[in-house]
Amino acid sequence: MLGIALAAACMASFYAVIAGYVSSMFETRVRYTAISLAYQVCGAIAGGLTPLIGTWLAHTFSGQWWPMAAFYTLIATISLVCVLALARQYARSQRLALA
Repeated sequence: MLGIALAAACMASFYAVIAGYVSSMFETRVRYTAISLAYQVCGAIAGGLTPLIGTWLAHTFSGQWWPMAAFYTLIATISLVCVLALARQYARSQRLALA
């Protein structure tokens, strides 16, 4: 029960900031389409392939924990790179807006 509450709190903190953060990445005329397209395509790819890859890893490596840990580490690393790239893009867009 405590784990579910902690997971819900972590998810809520993510969804609380994502709207403001992502909306600042796109200019007004394409904002809704760009956010929707990016969110839905990434959700479909990650949401569809992650369970398949996890099942394949569990079956191929006889239920060992390290392949799954390596896979999720890879996903976390890709996410970190994307967040850093977005931060650079945001800083650049803010400089252009002030110019």
